[in-house]
Amino acid sequence: MSNYCKIFFADGSTLVVAKVLAWFQEHLGDDFRRIHRSHLVNRHHITSLKINQYPKVVLSTGKVLVIAKRKKEVVRVLMAG
Repeated sequence: MSNYCKIFFADGSTLVVAKVLAWFQEHLGDDFRRIHRSHLVNRHHITSLKINQYPKVVLSTGKVLVIAKRKKEVVRVLMAG
């Protein structure tokens, strides 16, 4: 969506804003991590981590997101701590 972000809330609602993910990454706390070029997630909403050929996180909403290969270890450490 170029210069827009679609924010997904735990209650299922969404919001489109005219900000890029980098802006959110700078302004949100350490609980939010970039797991992919197009995904920034709140670690408190990650319910499980699937590390296999295609690593993924499962969120509290049931949504499954792919983790970038370079971010796999970051997510693993995030889940441990």
